[in-house]
Amino acid sequence: MGIKDLLGQKKEIDKEVKSYLEGVKSSALHNPIAYSLLSGGKRLRPILVKLMARSIGKGFDVSQSAVAIELFHTASLIADDLPCMDDDDYRRGALALHKKYKESTALLSSFALLTEGFSQIEKNSRLYFKQGYGSEGESDKRLRIALKETTKLSGPNGVVLGQYLDVEQANTETEEAFERLYYLKTGTLFQGAFTLGYVFGGGDLSKMHLIEKLSTHLGFAFQIRDDLEDMDEECLSYPKKFGEQMAKDRCKKEIEGFLEALDQLELDKKIFDEIISYLFSEVP
Repeated sequence: MGIKDLLGQKKEIDKEVKSYLEGVKSSALHNPIAYSLLSGGKRLRPILVKLMARSIGKGFDVSQSAVAIELFHTASLIADDLPCMDDDDYRRGALALHKKYKESTALLSSFALLTEGFSQIEKNSRLYFKQGYGSEGESDKRLRIALKETTKLSGPNGVVLGQYLDVEQANTETEEAFERLYYLKTGTLFQGAFTLGYVFGGGDLSKMHLIEKLSTHLGFAFQIRDDLEDMDEECLSYPKKFGEQMAKDRCKKEIEGFLEALDQLELDKKIFDEIISYLFSEVP
């Protein structure tokens, strides 16, 4: 998988997001939702959904799950920017949603996107059955697992807790505290992406426990990389607490752990080579 293929995946997801937006044109929230969903971004999390399914090699379509994780992610960004949270006026070089429209509109758009994400997951389960893998009962089983995991990851013990701890400036005196915070802030949405790609890509459900390991490693590495790029910001981060070199060493260690987890899942690691290179090439 080369960088052109990665960019092709992003273009494909952009089209799928636009197709989703066609289905909500009748809603009064269509315009603010579209504003947020089409504001740019790498589409990293939906790409991970598709890469996971591809690494299994059964050829199942997980496009609706890819859209779902993008809806979850966008909902979290809208909430992050609100005055009561990070109070950011801009997102990706453009006005944050609550500045473009109203704070109440932003809040309701976030609620709507979160709800719509679960709707897309249910649609993917029906598509899974239509693609001819197993029985309708098997499709229902995979839907239950997908919903159980994504509700857990997006709830009060998942990314919402991560946002709360971030706003409240949770204690980050130890590496273990950073591990927990970074997993909740970043790893949970990665775990949601990997879970949906694995479940609806036809993965072996007896190995589901390894998805958390996979996501924890990649989430920590990704957050450290982000922190290294934002050393000028005032907020406390892993590199500021433990030093840049220790952060770089830890990032490399986490990438190794991610690749080891792929081995344990018996997935094709080469499919992830390009995205690892793309994300972490600037970490010496």
